[in-house]
Amino acid sequence: MERDVDFVIVLTFDANQKHSDIYKYLEEHKFSKKSLSHRDLPNNTYILQEKKGVEYNSNGTFNVKTAEAVSNKLALSHCEKLKGFFEENGITGKIHAFVSRVDISSDSVSTVD
Repeated sequence: MERDVDFVIVLTFDANQKHSDIYKYLEEHKFSKKSLSHRDLPNNTYILQEKKGVEYNSNGTFNVKTAEAVSNKLALSHCEKLKGFFEENGITGKIHAFVSRVDISSDSVSTVD
C-alpha cells in the first residue's frame, strides 16, 4: 500500500555569479525563503515541501527502505535540476540538498547582529 508523505527539501548553494537569477529560478520552482517555522532563512538557503508516495506495511507503518529511496531521489533530482540551471547559465559553485519527512522535522533560525 502506498500513501502520500510530505517531505521537506532544504537546498543551499555557493555560486560565483548570477545570484538574482538563481533566486528567481528557485522561487519559480516553488522554493521558499521561509523556514518551517516561518522565519527568514539565511542567504542561499531555500526550502520546498513536496508530497511523494511511500510504501506502507500492512500494519500501517511506512517502509523505511522506500522512504529512504524517495528521499535520495528527491535530493538528487533537485540538485541535478539546479546543476543544470548553473551549467546553462555559466555558473560554477556547489549545491547541497537535504531531505526529511516534514512530520519529524524541526528547524531553528538565529540572527546575530
